[in-house]
Formats: sequence, structure tokens, C-alpha cells
Amino acid sequence: MVQDVKGEQFSTTFSLPKGKYAVGLYIDANENEKLDTNFFGMPKEQFGFSNNAKGLFGPPDFESAAFIVDSDMKIVIEL
Repeated sequence: MVQDVKGEQFSTTFSLPKGKYAVGLYIDANENEKLDTNFFGMPKEQFGFSNNAKGLFGPPDFESAAFIVDSDMKIVIEL
């Protein structure tokens, strides 16, 4: 899903069937439709994952970012 973000906070709502999920997102600051990285592969744009999970050398594993959807809920992801 691609969303246009204005300002310092963003909120969206969507429906998912019950299950186990993980969310990753990034801000495509230069609108080139990819997460830009530096020479070492470190992201140059803001990014985040559900549970504010962190990876050591790349994205976190699924289990670190996973959450269960079984009713209405809200998640917050810090960038």
C-alpha cells in the first residue's frame, strides 16, 4: 500500500482477516519508489517495523515484528 504523508504524524485504517502479521514501512523521501541505502546498505530514509522491532544487519525476523489480529486494534510504529 502506498500513502501520501504530510506532516509529522500519519494515521491510516485498514481491515485484515484474523491472523498473524508483521508490518514494515518507510518514507520514500525522494519518491523514487525504493528504500535508498548508503554504500554499506544502511537505509538513508526513515523506516520502521511493527513492535518497533529492529534487525541487526537487515530487517528484523518475522517473529520479532509479528502481532496477532483477532479484533479491532491499533499499532504504533516509530520511525
